Amino acid sequence: MLSPGDQRDEVILDAPAKINLFLKILGRRPDGYHDLQSLMVKVDLSDRLRLWPIDSGIQFEFKGNEVPDDSSNLVWKAAKLFYRHTGIPEGVAIQLEKNIPVAAGLGGGSSDGAAVLLALNQLHGGGLSENTLADLGKRLGADVPFFIRPYSVAYAQGVGDRLTQVSGLGHYEIVLVNPGFSVSTKWAFETFALTSKVNPYILAPEWDYPASTSTYLREIPKFPVDVAVMANDLEKATIPHHSVVGEIKAVLQKCGALLSLMSGSGPTVFGVFPDHDRAVAGFEICCRNFGKMVYLTKPLP
Repeated sequence: MLSPGDQRDEVILDAPAKINLFLKILGRRPDGYHDLQSLMVKVDLSDRLRLWPIDSGIQFEFKGNEVPDDSSNLVWKAAKLFYRHTGIPEGVAIQLEKNIPVAAGLGGGSSDGAAVLLALNQLHGGGLSENTLADLGKRLGADVPFFIRPYSVAYAQGVGDRLTQVSGLGHYEIVLVNPGFSVSTKWAFETFALTSKVNPYILAPEWDYPASTSTYLREIPKFPVDVAVMANDLEKATIPHHSVVGEIKAVLQKCGALLSLMSGSGPTVFGVFPDHDRAVAGFEICCRNFGKMVYLTKPLP
């Protein structure tokens, strides 16, 4: 087990999960990635990272949900990228407390990678700007810049890296239900492309992002005015292979969720509730129906 040195040199950061209030796939790009539109919201379910300086090298360990502890982990990749970019000699120990489910559509790995870039920048004097860190983060993954930026909610375009800040969710509470298995983002996008019966380059109409997330949610009871907007296109790939995702959505809706969707590439499903009491009731019902990986959480302010 890693042993911290002088705690005055230690940096501790929380790495929050995210949900996608909608996810539209606009088409495949020549580079193989997909253009998309999404409304991304950080929530208070989070991993925790502790970093402190060591004489040389990169040391890494985790506790909690199991993740790779080698060079395939985004934590390791982020540290390598930071030191390579800055030219600072490698010398950090990283301890990850992993609370966010792995490969769950909640952005946990991307958030961890972003937290490492932010923490190393702090540990080594803060020489890199936020824009530079976001550019580095994009090299690790499309979601990483969202976790670099201090936005609680953002409208995402491009591959998810072009971000516009949107006002927060406010008083709504969120129930997350993970069915206990992983879904590869790469698999979800490839399967979506194979199952789509339309031109993969014209999958969805462009949509103007909302100026206020709260306004967006207040419009939900008025649907189906434009129900296509209130969707995650990747559900078309995931639910036929994992029917429990659809079952979770139905239970959350029955419990009074204003909106229930799969987050990201899944398989985690979220329900947005208008008040604490209904969120708690939904949480308890989902615990009874779907096991231990159910979380009652709130959007970050």
